[in-house]
Amino acid sequence: MKTNYIKKKFIFKSICFIIMLCLLIIIEKKIKYSNFITALHQTDDSERGDVLHYDTATKQDASQFSVSLSGFYFENPTDTKQIGRTVNMTDSNANIFYSVNYPETGINYIDEVLRNDAQGELSKFCSDASGYIAENDSMRTGLTIDYCAYLTGDSLLSVVFNIIYDSPEYTNPLQTVRTHTFLLCSGKEIDISSILSGDYLKYLSDSVTGYLASHPELSKTMDDSAYSENYKPKESSFKNFAFSSSGLTLYYDPYTIAPGEFGIISIPISPSDILPFIIYDPFKESDIPYTPPAETLPPIIQSGIDPSKPMVALTFDDGPRAESTNRILDVLESYNCHATFFVVGTNLSKYPDTVKRAAEMNCDIGNHSFGHAKLSTLNKKGIKSQFSKTNDILKKMIGKKAKFVRTPYGQTGNILKHVNYPVILWNVDTLDWKTLNAKKVIKAATKDIEDGDIILMHDIYNSTAEAVETIVPKLISQGFQIVSISELFKYRNVTPKKHKVYFNLEP
Repeated sequence: MKTNYIKKKFIFKSICFIIMLCLLIIIEKKIKYSNFITALHQTDDSERGDVLHYDTATKQDASQFSVSLSGFYFENPTDTKQIGRTVNMTDSNANIFYSVNYPETGINYIDEVLRNDAQGELSKFCSDASGYIAENDSMRTGLTIDYCAYLTGDSLLSVVFNIIYDSPEYTNPLQTVRTHTFLLCSGKEIDISSILSGDYLKYLSDSVTGYLASHPELSKTMDDSAYSENYKPKESSFKNFAFSSSGLTLYYDPYTIAPGEFGIISIPISPSDILPFIIYDPFKESDIPYTPPAETLPPIIQSGIDPSKPMVALTFDDGPRAESTNRILDVLESYNCHATFFVVGTNLSKYPDTVKRAAEMNCDIGNHSFGHAKLSTLNKKGIKSQFSKTNDILKKMIGKKAKFVRTPYGQTGNILKHVNYPVILWNVDTLDWKTLNAKKVIKAATKDIEDGDIILMHDIYNSTAEAVETIVPKLISQGFQIVSISELFKYRNVTPKKHKVYFNLEP
């Protein structure tokens, strides 16, 4: 009996040993052959005092993620459309309008994802608006979709869709952002957990907190749990993101982490700050094909204003936006001319340096209300508040209030008696918000232009910024001087009057 017991016990231990050995071999192989296993390490707190510490990712070999870009489409690449060719779907009738842009990259799976997203949004809009009847053009309902496409090295592609719904039922247009990021070596779309590792969720949450805290107006909302819940350290808090050579950007829809008046909030994180959490280093230069423009205009620099010669005023609404507004300012600075920027108050705290730069360049900073509200829906106090709040911010930011206003949507009528400023509208509408097409904007802003025209554009669109790079030198070559609204009044010897609407200033 005792011999049988010892024998069984030995057999049992042997079987357990063999099972454990097999498990160890399996685990070892999984570690060896997985491309995405990361090792975590904890920084020694005693070495860094009060600095925040995070577990970070062990790097994989970047070469295994690199691909040749020769199979991708590159059609007139720009800073914000670095890859692909643009597909545009546009329509306009008495009741609705839409302009939808999305990229084709030449890679079937990627193109299918992007096409389905853009066309799906358009199909939903057309279905919802199928029975809508507009009383007039200003009452139409519309959809605008534009995109940015960023390459990071030769391994990542991020596409950011900016979607805007407009309707007379809305006080302000509805905005939303949607992103897609693809790992090019597999051609598959990834979420943020596929490329970041270590204690990245806590780091991203702290980055959002720090961004909000650094902006006075945004910081006031941080105690509201309805907002703070959406940037807690969990994966669902960071579903909209994009990589580029500038690092990682997190995107949040209105009403997500702050009140809707602040619009879409984008939070940049530099390459050096996010690199410790990425499973490999994607921030290396890629050989992106580039084709120089076919036509380059001679650089005619504007020097001084001659009142006897033709002049036009370029005006920009709805900004500022750091990327596109600064691109426009670069052009104006290069040609030594000024424009007028009608700013929205809710954007000012997000891009103070951009506003200050425009003011220091002697561009006019006009007032386009605080929240781009439809003034006809407000009472006297509400209308006055829309402009006074923005002017109070401008006074603190650039040392002076705006002298001119532009009413949202170009509204006039009974509201004007409550608008204690000269109202500057326009007589040339480029429809840049509708077409999102640089070539069409160039044509609208340079064809049949006359002395004293006021041209309307929007500095929040990259396509407009791209167009301005041609519009400015082309207008100068046509003999026009480009001036601000203040300069236009000055050299026309006209004193602007409160409550009065100006569409242009003929000689």
